Parts: sequence; structure tokens; C-alpha cells
Amino acid sequence: MRKTKQTLKQQAKMERVVWGMLTVSLPFYGVVGYFMKDVEGSTTVVYGMAAAAVVTLMMGFLIKDLLLKKRFSGETPGTTARPGGSGNHLVSMLIVWGLTESAGVFGLVARIMGADQKTLMAFIGLALIAMWIHRPLARKDDPA
Repeated sequence: MRKTKQTLKQQAKMERVVWGMLTVSLPFYGVVGYFMKDVEGSTTVVYGMAAAAVVTLMMGFLIKDLLLKKRFSGETPGTTARPGGSGNHLVSMLIVWGLTESAGVFGLVARIMGADQKTLMAFIGLALIAMWIHRPLARKDDPA
């Protein structure tokens, strides 16, 4: 089943909208954390949240490589995806964007648990950089 140009345009637009919503939510986490009252917390919790954020950011890059490059090139045995990609691209990118945004959520949780504002901003900054790296780009199968 070949996808029409209209369907491909709609998918590309949906990707940009979802990516934009997830990216715009990150600064809101910073605003919420900025106005929170400082609380006493454990540095162990902050280190745990930092480790979780780093792991999820790395998983985002790894999953993007595994799901998109191998699945759509036909290298992964047992998949039904056609070369060039189809409906699974959005699903794969949603997984990657969710993992990437979770780094900002971990920063907000660390702030709630007692981290300072600089720590929260570092988490959100890393998440924003990763979201920029994973932004939706024009694919070969996108219409001109």
C-alpha cells in the first residue's frame, strides 16, 4: 500500500506538532521548579535522578538507532516494515521523544525532592538539547 502525498504531509505535520508540544513543556517544568520553595533533601536522590536522566537520554539515542535505521532498512529479521519507513516512524519517534523529555521530568522530581534550581535547569537544558537533536526532519519519503 503506497501512501499518498496527502497522508505523508499529515504524518509529517503530526510529528512536528507532537515534537513541539513535548519541547514546549520542558520550559514549563522550569517555571514550576523556579517558583517552588526550597526544601531540605538528600543528595542521594539528586544523584539518582541525574543517573536516571543520563540513562534515559542515552536510551533515546540507542533506540533511535535501533528502531529507525535497522527496522526501516530491512536489516532486522522478522519485521514487516518496508524499506523507506512507514507508520512505525511516528511510533519510534514518540518513544524517543518521551525518553528524552523524561530527563526534564526527572529534573522536576529532583527539585521537588530537594535539589536546587541550577540542577533543575541543567536537566531541562540537557533535555532541550536532546530534543533539538531528535527534531523531526524531512525524510526521503516525504513529499516536496
